[in-house]
Amino acid sequence: MSNAPQCPSSVGHEPASPGLATTGRAYWSSLDELAQTNEFKEFAQREFPAFASEMLASDRRTFLKLMGASVALAGAAATVPGCRRPDHRILAYSKDPEHVIPGRPLYIASAMPLPGGGCEGVLVETHTGRPTKIEGNPLHFINRGTTSVRAQASILDLYDPDRVPGILDVQNITCVTRKSDSVGEDGLPERIASGWHEFDAYINNAFHRFDAADSNGAGLFFLVGKASSPTRDAMRSRILA
Repeated sequence: MSNAPQCPSSVGHEPASPGLATTGRAYWSSLDELAQTNEFKEFAQREFPAFASEMLASDRRTFLKLMGASVALAGAAATVPGCRRPDHRILAYSKDPEHVIPGRPLYIASAMPLPGGGCEGVLVETHTGRPTKIEGNPLHFINRGTTSVRAQASILDLYDPDRVPGILDVQNITCVTRKSDSVGEDGLPERIASGWHEFDAYINNAFHRFDAADSNGAGLFFLVGKASSPTRDAMRSRILA
């Protein structure tokens, strides 16, 4: 039979050989382990590192409160309509679009207008058509890869939970006083969800009086934001024609 140490349960307790490997050589992580000093033994038996004191009861309660609040906020963020994809039926592409691979980002070069005029070149990271990040375009001759705070924050507007998801019918509002007989909880005129069919019917009735040749569009206003869109300029020219 081999002279190698046998299982302690069958031949008794084998004397401890700290650091002894199967090759017969001994290895130590430090000289204290080799000398088996009291400091090393205390360090090996201690559960927590040195100078790590146990938390007081009040600290533990505070920690649990913070963790509970973090979990609650994470759950709320996951249910915010503006931060999640809309629920709809998934259909496969009849013809796969070029360069669109699910799970991989697609970068699109674009430009954003500046408040004082001009523009800055940006690279928009998209995932299956949804923008997720904006960075500067290093090939653009104005900003050369840098971005403004406005450009970085603009991506949040797309996922704003307070963004209007569709057409709203504002009840009994007047453009002068901005008062309404029907007021919502926020103090603003009551807004009722509507659709394109209702909008077309309203436009046909409300805009009929502007069709007269002598009206010249008097009293018709469009409230739009400042933009340098060629499409918007073309629509404006058609309306004023």
